[in-house]
Amino acid sequence: MCDRPALSRKNIDELLKLSDSLVEECLKRYLFLLSVAEGLNYIQNHSENKVPYTLNVFEWYDSDEPTTSLAMAEILKYKDGGAYPLLEPFIQKFLVPIGFDSKWIENPVITAEKDRIDICVKDNKYAIIFENKVKGANYQPNQLARYIHKLNNCVCRHYHRDNIFIVLMPIHLVKDYVQSLPQSVWRLPMDYHRPKNEQRCVTEQDLCWCDYKHSDWDKQWDGDFCKSCIKTYKRDYEAHTVVLQYELAEWLITDCVKIIPAKEYILKSFVIQFADFLNLQYGTRENQKLKREMEKYLREKLFDNGKPNVDNWNAINEKLSEIKKLEEEIVRLLDSISCDVIDDWCDELLPNWKYYGLRHEKQNCFYINIQGVRIGCWNGKDAEEPQSYWGFHSEKGFTQKQHKMIEAILDKAEIGDRYINDTWYWNYTCSGAEICNVFYNAAIELGYMEKQA
Repeated sequence: MCDRPALSRKNIDELLKLSDSLVEECLKRYLFLLSVAEGLNYIQNHSENKVPYTLNVFEWYDSDEPTTSLAMAEILKYKDGGAYPLLEPFIQKFLVPIGFDSKWIENPVITAEKDRIDICVKDNKYAIIFENKVKGANYQPNQLARYIHKLNNCVCRHYHRDNIFIVLMPIHLVKDYVQSLPQSVWRLPMDYHRPKNEQRCVTEQDLCWCDYKHSDWDKQWDGDFCKSCIKTYKRDYEAHTVVLQYELAEWLITDCVKIIPAKEYILKSFVIQFADFLNLQYGTRENQKLKREMEKYLREKLFDNGKPNVDNWNAINEKLSEIKKLEEEIVRLLDSISCDVIDDWCDELLPNWKYYGLRHEKQNCFYINIQGVRIGCWNGKDAEEPQSYWGFHSEKGFTQKQHKMIEAILDKAEIGDRYINDTWYWNYTCSGAEICNVFYNAAIELGYMEKQA
């Protein structure tokens, strides 16, 4: 064997210098990206275009579909001097273009959540159906058909295809939205009045046979039952149907607010809050001016005006790859820190709880086993979102007695928010030592653990 090294000392020194320079260059790139991020953060917090302080009552209480229907109805109901200052411009903007005659407006009656219709406007010469899906609910079989049929057969007035208008309010907007709806939404079988589980053509997925391209479809279609289904509503009313999403929120902010008199400041505030909540549902809440300002900043930092667009595209794409690598490094750093945090918390608790059996798995977790349940903190580094968390854990699942104990301790500790599955009660925390100290003292006070002298 040759004892002589494969590389000379000079070669080794050169390789080490090359390695150092590569690391230095990588650090420079990372520091540049971090400085760009800090610049964006500064713009977000100090720009005159920054997003205003968000305090939305609809969001606060996670308003459901009936609440949003009531809100929209109340806005349209606003009456001043015998006129409807908000309903009339709404009709003018969205319904007149599809055939509504504004002269029809006389004495509208506006209801919400009545006769299973989300919002309905009825007048002497017209009716408007609002179908509210801003919370993402699915359409039900025969849904629009039932509403149309009810108005067609209204005892006091006769509404037909020339004077019924439909407003659809989806959370997600796709191309040819009306065409994308299940066919059964527009169709009315003989047994439409029965509960869904008793209707002949409704499937387990709340669809109708006509919503499937099914091998048995032709046979179903030829049956006497399917022949009796009213199938003309879509053809008759599609032209009188309008789909409103972000346009509705924009109309509320740009038109409605200007129309409302200054003295009606509560209504004006209500409209602004509701429009903001709609933008939250639609994902259009972002401040466009702020986005443009941030884009301008990024262009200044990453774009070279002296180079062709394709070169800039390649350079920015390379930066994206660097950002992904930087993110990976930061995640690794967070993993390491979360392990150190567990050890710090355990060291803080150890003087008071070591005689109660406080167990410590270095860099991983600590816990006290109480009544067969491990109560402590874990580093969470293997989770999708690495973050330390407190937990109540039993590998074999909880008994009824253990569930009762855990709920009692959490109630005593005044902990409301938690995630629960078969083997865990848990939630993220940044104060593990403090919260576990509360858990352990609660366990003693409730008699689940004996106090040591």
